[in-house]
Amino acid sequence: MLNTDDEGAPSPLLPNIGAGLEMESGSGYFMPSINISWNYYQLSEEDADVVQPAEIEYADSLLLMNILIDFPYSMRYSLKKQIDLGWLVSPALMLKIPLKTWGEGETQKSDILGYFYGGRFVFLEAGGYLLWNYSEKNSFRTSLSVYLPVYHLWDGRPFMDEMMLKLGFGFLFNR
Repeated sequence: MLNTDDEGAPSPLLPNIGAGLEMESGSGYFMPSINISWNYYQLSEEDADVVQPAEIEYADSLLLMNILIDFPYSMRYSLKKQIDLGWLVSPALMLKIPLKTWGEGETQKSDILGYFYGGRFVFLEAGGYLLWNYSEKNSFRTSLSVYLPVYHLWDGRPFMDEMMLKLGFGFLFNR
């Protein structure tokens, strides 16, 4: 996740775990999924209306569980007998659930949650993936997606702020 502010933590790497389904739909696929990660957040010291990533050792922060839900539509093309290339596009929602507070994080919890739930949870996902069909019904997939924070169109913040890149690896069973 990118952080364009000089203040706060550098752009954090958010390890995540997730699951999804793949459903054939005409000539494409719907692939709804859910991914869970976590990160520390703080109110900006320069602008109290801005929330930014915090380092784990920051004294006044809130640990949030991020639940990313997306609904991609995908098209897939066969490159070779066992290799497919695909692209996807999707609206995505990033829901945040508070887990733990430190220091002033307890008194800032409602401001931090208000920041995100004030419309700052809508993303547009675009990406691509490569499938290795190692058996008749099973595949290994590697993917790269970008999540664009469309809410910056109405909140005036830099568009790159909170943009996410997701590199994924997974298995598809019983396709």
